[in-house]
Parts: sequence; C-alpha cells; structure tokens
Amino acid sequence: MRLFPHCFLAAFLAVSILTPVRGQETGKARSEILSVPFRGGGVYNMYPESPEAPGTPPKGYKPFYISHFGRHGARYNLGGYETLLRRLDKAHEQGLLTPYGETFRFRYRKMFPSLRDRGGDLSFKGQRQQFGIAHRMSRNYPEVFRRAPHIVAVSSTVQRCVLTMGAFCLQMAREMPGIDIRMDQGNVYMDYMSAQSDFNPAYIASKRARKDSVRNADYRKNLSILVERIDFEPILGRLFTDPAAAAPIFNDDPKGFVSDLYYLVASTQSVDYEEDFHDLFTPEEWYGLWAVDNFQFYAHFGPAPYFGGLQWATAETLLRKILDEARQDLGEGRVGLRCRFGHDVGLMALLSLLRADGFALGPADPAKVADCWQDYNFPMSVNLQWIFFRNREGKVLVHFLLNEEELSLPLPAVASKDGGKYYEWDLLQGYCEERIADARRLIESVNN
Repeated sequence: MRLFPHCFLAAFLAVSILTPVRGQETGKARSEILSVPFRGGGVYNMYPESPEAPGTPPKGYKPFYISHFGRHGARYNLGGYETLLRRLDKAHEQGLLTPYGETFRFRYRKMFPSLRDRGGDLSFKGQRQQFGIAHRMSRNYPEVFRRAPHIVAVSSTVQRCVLTMGAFCLQMAREMPGIDIRMDQGNVYMDYMSAQSDFNPAYIASKRARKDSVRNADYRKNLSILVERIDFEPILGRLFTDPAAAAPIFNDDPKGFVSDLYYLVASTQSVDYEEDFHDLFTPEEWYGLWAVDNFQFYAHFGPAPYFGGLQWATAETLLRKILDEARQDLGEGRVGLRCRFGHDVGLMALLSLLRADGFALGPADPAKVADCWQDYNFPMSVNLQWIFFRNREGKVLVHFLLNEEELSLPLPAVASKDGGKYYEWDLLQGYCEERIADARRLIESVNN
C-alpha cells in the first residue's frame, strides 16, 4: 500500500504539492516512534525478540490444542528497488543531486546488490523469526504435541507465505523429531487465507463499497488532512538541488516518490544489512509519514467507521474456518496444532471483527486515530494463537495470544492465579457466531 496512491492523487489535485506542516497530534504513538524509530515503519516493524513467557492457566487445566493464524516473516520491500536506483542515477547524471543526495546514492548503490530482484521475498531474518516462534510454542506447550502429535499447516499462495510455513514447520520437526506434519497451499484456501483475495466474497463486496463515492467521501477527506500536514519540500530539497527540475525524473509525482523513499527506509529493518537511511527524514517527518500509512491500514482493514464496516467483514471466512476446524479437531482428538500463514491485513480484519482489546471500533477523526490504533502492532510474523486448555471434567477454556502476549476479548473470563483471562469455549463459540452473522449481514447489504 502506497502512502499516496494514484487514485487518491487524482482527487488531491486541488491541494498544493508543497504544503506547510500543521500542528500534529501528540500521545503514545508519537513518543513510541520518536523513541524507537523503526516502529514508524508500521507493518515493517520487527517481531519482538523476547516475548513474555505465557502465564499459568487456572488450576486443573492443561493445554491440548492450538489454532494459529500468522503473517509471513520479515520480507523485502514489495518492489521499487531498481526504479529508485535508476532515478538517483539519472539525477546524478544531470547534476541535480545535493552533496547529501550524492552520499545517499552512494550508500544505496552499495546496498543495492543485496536488494536486486528481491521485491516481496521472505528474508533470512523472516525465517529466523519463525524458528523462534516454533521453538517457543513447542517449549511452552509440550503437552499439546505429546497428546496429539499431528500438525496441519496451510498457507496463502504467495511465495513468502509458503516459505514462512516451511520455516516454521522445519523448526517444529527439529524440536520434535518424528512428529507428523502436513503442509499445503493453493487457491482452495484463499477465500479465508487472504483478506484481499477475489476468492473471498466479502472482499468483492468491500471493493464495491470502496468505489461508492458516498461511502468513500469521508475517507478521502480525512486522508487529505493527514497528507496536508507533511511538508515535502525539505525532503526533496535534501536530495535535489532543484526539486522542480528533478520532477520529470520521478514522473512529477513528489508524493509518490517520497512514499517510495518511506517504504525503502521502513523495510531496511527486514534484512541483514547495517544501513537504515533514517537520516533522510527528521523525526517529525518520519512520524507524519507513518501517520498517513497507519491511517490507510486502519481505514481499509481495521475498525474504522468507513465503507460500512466491510473492511473487517473480510475476515468472516477466516473466523468461520478457525471455528469449524477447532470443532472438528476437538472432536477427533488427533490434530494438536492447526497453523495458517497469510498476511497482516487478514489479522487486522480478524481482530477488528472480534473486537479484541485495542482493536474495537475506532474514531473517524484522523487526529485521533494514531493514539488508538497503530499498525506497528502488526509486525513481520505477527500471529494470533488460540491456546485450548481442558480440565478432568472436560471443560474447555481458550487463551488468546497476540505476538505471544495475552489478548483480551469483550467477554466474561475465567481468571488465572496470575490474572490471565481464559474464555469458556461454549461462550466463545456463541460470540464468534454472532460476529460472523453481523459480518454476513453487512456483506449482504452491499450485494443486494
């Protein structure tokens, strides 16, 4: 997702290309990004290296089943490496680069061989993230795999997701030699593995809603408010001696060019290379660029009150699949772990559909979005684990972990000794059915 998509730029022509910075919101997100700049990379943020150990379940309960949905591991930027180099080289040839621009070009040229033709690929860092997640899961819940030593894994058809699945399952095989693992991928899974797949009926409905000018008006207006706060002139001025003369090099699209630079800087943390280019932006510019990126994810896949709620309804098929497969696996008692490897936007939609803690319905006011919803909470390898526990009487509780830390739902919970929240399976099933029904009503309202 570009910071300033072309469809938006067409509606933004009335706004000056170079606009002054205005007062920006303050709060948690700003302080976190200023103190840890890589968080300003949003969904390029890295998975926590040392998640907290899980708490102790209520007395008498033992883990016996896990249902998992995770994003692929750290990846290269989706593309544009070659285009950026050509543009910098052309500006160099025309004598349009500042001394800083020349230094930036030199640094980028030095890094480029490790980036060439890698757009969207899973990085080795992404594989290592999966090794760690699998290792901790097998260590924290050994009872699950002793009782039901079978793992079923499926992935999106996107190559980085397939390789992520392979890395996770490889580590599981290392941890537990002899364990039975079945892996698969294909279009047959795409109706629930991707929130942006044309195999997903809710996504088709959401595309209709986004094309509706009435449904789209508030979103465009509020996005423009955040874009207007960014002063592009000093950013371009750091690289080019004459940004106006350099404009043809980046197709007279300064916002798109700065967007490409933003994602280059954001994505450097995904690869094993000691270069991050953060000096290209001031802390306030970096925060402002993140705020636009964050708002777009919030609006299109989060709990924003835009497009009639169709953005989170795209997770209806995923929630249904998790529910149905858990019922099947609990009944058969053979599979210990179901894992699914997809994309960040699917999990954004799922948490919004579930109205999980911190991901429930949010504001329309763009000035309030950053401090209630942050896309850096969906880092590379973000995952949601449903950990199932059972006592001798057969009562089942479910504990939710987002990035291996507890996640709450708006339901009554059984509290553990250390304050953890565990949800009765019967109650949870009823709640999920209600959320699925709400999503389907929204989808039908658009289709009809």
